[in-house]
Amino acid sequence: MAWQPVAMVFYTGEGQFKQAEGLANAVTRQLLLRGEIGEPPPLETFLVDTETCGDVMRAFRVSAAETPIAAVGR
Repeated sequence: MAWQPVAMVFYTGEGQFKQAEGLANAVTRQLLLRGEIGEPPPLETFLVDTETCGDVMRAFRVSAAETPIAAVGR
């Protein structure tokens, strides 16, 4: 089975939303440059607000102090 990456970018509040978008774009760009995903990239990116997604944060062991931060997996 082919690797189909998923990126989750955690951010805290509207103040970090633009930073999270930029981080999501940077992750996609790096994966493209390394040849790990094709064009157009089959990469699902989720922007996750830490103020409303506590369960997801606990699952990835992410704290609000670490945001914005990206987690990439499959």
